[in-house]
Amino acid sequence: LKIVSNMTISASYYVDFDFGDFFYGIQHPMKPVRLNILHDLIFSYGLQNYLEIKYPKKPSKTDFNIFHAKTHVTRILGEKGDSGVKKYNQSDYFSSNNSKQDCPIFIGVGEYCRISSGGSISAAIDLVKKKKKNCH
Repeated sequence: LKIVSNMTISASYYVDFDFGDFFYGIQHPMKPVRLNILHDLIFSYGLQNYLEIKYPKKPSKTDFNIFHAKTHVTRILGEKGDSGVKKYNQSDYFSSNNSKQDCPIFIGVGEYCRISSGGSISAAIDLVKKKKKNCH
């Protein structure tokens, strides 16, 4: 790996270290824990020195209501907008059909949506304002 010392930062890296802690189920192909491995590699090799590290703001329930039906937002984020676990039965999380679905129900789904959306919204704002050419 060759690092050029006069390299300018041209990419933003949006990170939330809690994102990799979610678990969709054993049979689901996506494993968010891989993001924790990616973060470890970036920081172990010093690549963070060549990226603009950003910690995006998580959207509120009100922010979600702008783009989604209130009933859907309440089901995902809960009554107070802090978590989605109150609206689902425990059996929903562990049913055999749940882990095979493309968008399974899992504990913390509301927080997952807030983290994921926050990164996407922050990157879109930077791209629209032409602050960055590359956002990851």
